Amino acid sequence: MKIHDQYRVPIDKLKKVCNAEELKFCNSTLDAIAGQERAVKSMEFGIAMEDDGYHIFVVGPSGTGKSEYTNDVVNRAAALRPVPDDWCYIYNFSNKDKPLAVSLPAGKGRIFQKDMDKLILELKNVIRKKF
Repeated sequence: MKIHDQYRVPIDKLKKVCNAEELKFCNSTLDAIAGQERAVKSMEFGIAMEDDGYHIFVVGPSGTGKSEYTNDVVNRAAALRPVPDDWCYIYNFSNKDKPLAVSLPAGKGRIFQKDMDKLILELKNVIRKKF
């Protein structure tokens, strides 16, 4: 036996399998970004605003996790609130510079859009045949 063989570690001992209990210390919801307590408080304040006209602006160096953090916070807040209505902007034939804003129940905006696309296609075919 060579001298270094006594220090050799068998391959099966080189692998560590972790179970979920061992990882409880890991906070995957990104409740805070290390060293950015003020930014976290600002985000919490901004998300809690109920009035219209407020926005949250997040800025910082690339690769710091700000997008992941922002998406996580916004998604968690949105999950606690009712689904908002869809808003559709419709061409205003009376004033082309002021489209009409129409509120539809959540999910109905996409259906309306598809119905309008279908209607336009049908109208093109009918008009083409008539002329």
